[in-house]
Amino acid sequence: MVLFQAKTFGNIPVFDVLSRLIQGFLYHNIVSYEHDGFRHSSGKVFKSTNYKFIYKKDSNVFKFYFTSLLPQTEENFYNIVKTKGMNLHGIKFYDEKIFYRKRNWHSESIIFESYILMTTKDEKGNRRFIQPDSSLFLENLKTQSFQKYETFLQKEYLGEWNLELLDQHLNYTKISYNRQLYLTWGAKYKLSANIEMINLLLHTGIGSQTMKGFGMMKILKDNFIDQENQENESNENSEDFMDD
Repeated sequence: MVLFQAKTFGNIPVFDVLSRLIQGFLYHNIVSYEHDGFRHSSGKVFKSTNYKFIYKKDSNVFKFYFTSLLPQTEENFYNIVKTKGMNLHGIKFYDEKIFYRKRNWHSESIIFESYILMTTKDEKGNRRFIQPDSSLFLENLKTQSFQKYETFLQKEYLGEWNLELLDQHLNYTKISYNRQLYLTWGAKYKLSANIEMINLLLHTGIGSQTMKGFGMMKILKDNFIDQENQENESNENSEDFMDD
């Protein structure tokens, strides 16, 4: 995982299109192959990268998190940004910092927080955003995760899968992308699955539209409360960014 942190000269006037600017930067400089993505036999297309940015309108601090299933893609991003910075169409940054750390998990369960985007269509064909406490949300997310596993690892997923919703924000978060509005609910989950599946989702994101800034998994400190887990997973606690 790569973290780029910087400050801006006042509020960014293009806040509502920031996701689009970031995606354009990534496609142009880092991951041009993600335009086409990776296709599952069902026709579903998946991306091998995931990002998340934090920029509040009342703050001038910008944080950008980037992960990829391909280590060389993370390294490429790190080297380009370290050398040239993040060029987001004239947005000026200062006090820039960049960090690169491995993000690997060695347990068959993980407690995390995420803004997962899942949609369906109503009878009229209109898009509808699904809340995490919906059975349809969990069912669709499981199917999608299995398809992603098959796409990237080229084998059928035969391990355990149990996603437990631990807590959900009452209010949704609105994110604009290319003048389209997306609604998502922040939530806390516990996922029990095999280690390959967990690491796949940690690096590529969970749910839909991971290259629009959705689905990054924030590893929570709940994983390390138990002393035995803390000893076994101490490397992950030090290597993962959990301060967003």
